[in-house]
Amino acid sequence: MSDDANQQCILGSRLICSIIIIFFTFEEVTQLIKETERSKYFRNWWNIFDIQMILVYLIYLLISFLYEKSNVTIAFQCLIVVLTFIKVIFFLRIFENLSFLVQMLTSVFLDLGWFMLLFSVFITAFAFLINIVFNAH
Repeated sequence: MSDDANQQCILGSRLICSIIIIFFTFEEVTQLIKETERSKYFRNWWNIFDIQMILVYLIYLLISFLYEKSNVTIAFQCLIVVLTFIKVIFFLRIFENLSFLVQMLTSVFLDLGWFMLLFSVFITAFAFLINIVFNAH
């Protein structure tokens, strides 16, 4: 693919994603306006998740225009893909056949999160140990 076609593809995908984010932003602002108690809106985990998703994408757009090809933009792209995956899984709950599977995945990921935290502590401890042993003079 030529460089010009690649730039058009990138701009097209940014435009489509921006339209989707504008829609999500409009929906969140509408929900916030309809909510009589603002604190109740912010107690819902999915509302906070949606706001974070919008903010991450807006930050990504800003960074991608400032630093065209950098590791930071790649990291933000990965984060956006993960957040979008979680949002799609949330939307799949509306289908009766998938509702149970989504609930099962949610509970598995919560348990997996605690395991990953514990696993990270062990890996960090061993990394410090190896660093001390092999860097000792």
